[in-house]
Amino acid sequence: MRSESLTDALRETLAVFDGSGEPRTTLEVADCLELGRRSTYARLERLVERDRLETKRVGANARVWWKPATNGPAKATPDGLEEEIRRINDGFFAVDDRWRLTYVNDAAAAMVDGTEAEALGQRLWDVAPGLVGTTFETAYREAMETQEANSVEAYFPPLEGWYRDIVHPSPSGLSVYFTDVTERKERERTLERYERIVETVGDGIYVLDGDDRFTFVNDAFVSMTGYGREELLGSSAELVFGDEFEETAAETWTELESTNRSVAVLEERLHGADGESFVVESRFSRLELEGSERGRVGVVRDVTDRVEYERELERQREQLAAVTSLGEVANEIVHAIIGQPTREDIEEAVCERLANSDSYLFAWTGDVDTATRTVNLRTEAGVEGYLDEVTISVDPDDDRSRGPTGRAFRSGEVQTTRDVDADPRYEPWRDHIEPYGFSRPRRSRSLTRVPSTAC
Repeated sequence: MRSESLTDALRETLAVFDGSGEPRTTLEVADCLELGRRSTYARLERLVERDRLETKRVGANARVWWKPATNGPAKATPDGLEEEIRRINDGFFAVDDRWRLTYVNDAAAAMVDGTEAEALGQRLWDVAPGLVGTTFETAYREAMETQEANSVEAYFPPLEGWYRDIVHPSPSGLSVYFTDVTERKERERTLERYERIVETVGDGIYVLDGDDRFTFVNDAFVSMTGYGREELLGSSAELVFGDEFEETAAETWTELESTNRSVAVLEERLHGADGESFVVESRFSRLELEGSERGRVGVVRDVTDRVEYERELERQREQLAAVTSLGEVANEIVHAIIGQPTREDIEEAVCERLANSDSYLFAWTGDVDTATRTVNLRTEAGVEGYLDEVTISVDPDDDRSRGPTGRAFRSGEVQTTRDVDADPRYEPWRDHIEPYGFSRPRRSRSLTRVPSTAC
């Protein structure tokens, strides 16, 4: 038999069982301990490894656990365990079916009047009057009556602290294991105060465990994502941060570790329950959890308005640069055409200057044949054969006249097309322009800036 001392968690779990040999399911034990099924199962397995419990499979996936039966009060605990229970800081006592104390360890003796020896055999309510009228008495009597284990957590004035009792009944009486949880309750109260503060913050705040699953989200984060709190808790961070979360997180942690910084700041997209996504500024750092596990605590702020403002500024800068460039081109054209002897020379100089500028890919000039309602090419620069097999129509009944050239001819006004890929009027020309690379959005804007520069 392995005789390692038990942790507080394992002693708490063992207290759920008496020596009657009555089997209990994992779920029954988890309910008594108010733990998750997985954590409870792990504790029970460790008790089996230490020969404190026995187990067997029932059905396809279920399993039951029990403490080997004993034969009376003198054998209430296995060899060596009684002395161990007596020395532990947590309390343990037992009563018979008439509420007479049959066992009290050193920690439990503090709650009774008189010595331990004097208390044994006395009614619990007589030697521990502080229990009378409390939720602890209610839990004890309910367990005795129903023969079902239960637990209770409350403040116990005689010992000036908060205690959690695990109550396990048997036909012969009760076994009660109780733990001082005052420090935990104080931590919980402190945490509650922090949580109330966190809930007043307008930014979204979240906490992830070591498996990148949400363990805490504040109201602002719930509102930002559109998911319910219960939907978020326990879900993977990829639910709202997208499939790229794992890769982004790995890169960010590597950068933090290499630069010895504790907080990372980046922009990422938050995906809402409505299927829409938006840009947030995300600040987060590592969070040390139990053992060597590390999670993440983060703050996100909706920066959609700021991003749109920055994009608008960038568009304005691009427009200003374009206007400046056009001014420079116009100045060059003016100097180029001064002194040119013929119209053909002027048109050639204008097309060459436009095609050589950063704002245009090519330029051409032409005149309209009113009989055929087509355009005759006169001068070109930078077209590289693009216009060799093109018939430019200005006939309103011809689909090929829907481009800026046909529209300019019919309206007498400057026409532009910013993106030939998005403009359905360019469909007749799509197959022809793609080999020349003129369909890319940046080039298409230059291509169609004035009517004389495109079909």
